[in-house]
Amino acid sequence: RNKWAFLLLPALWVLALALAGCGGSEVAPPLEGAPTGAAKGGLAFQTVAQGESLAENSEAYNLVILDEDAERAQWVALMNDPAAGQALAAVDLSTQLLVGAISSLRPSGGYSITITEMPLTETGVTVRVTMGEPEEGQMTTDMIGQPYHFVTVLRSELPAGEGTRWVMQDADGNT
Repeated sequence: RNKWAFLLLPALWVLALALAGCGGSEVAPPLEGAPTGAAKGGLAFQTVAQGESLAENSEAYNLVILDEDAERAQWVALMNDPAAGQALAAVDLSTQLLVGAISSLRPSGGYSITITEMPLTETGVTVRVTMGEPEEGQMTTDMIGQPYHFVTVLRSELPAGEGTRWVMQDADGNT
């Protein structure tokens, strides 16, 4: 009996770690239900995909605005999670823009980036983000990650005029 318990315990431990969510993404259908973010004088937005890892990107703190199919196809190809790629591909770019915040490379899992609000300014839109880190002692995946958060914004809510200026800003006000 003790022999089986000795063999079964490590297997259960590995299974528990795998089921605990090593990596992965949260995916929500675009524009279903209430927006996930809005501020007084800001743009409403809906989360489309959020996760810890892109397949091949190393640009630090990127802000991407996708309004054409060709641009979107490049980012769909970078999604490690097929469901996240499918969610990006399903967005109707004739009525919506995809806005993505991409963090720099991180040494392990457990990091995140979240678009929190999009206030309008005189010159365009500020995309405010918060960065999350693993808590001390938190178990994380042993892989380099690159957190991302993609949201949709209705084109009809964008400021009028040519060339909206988009700026990403962290919680400390850094752009």
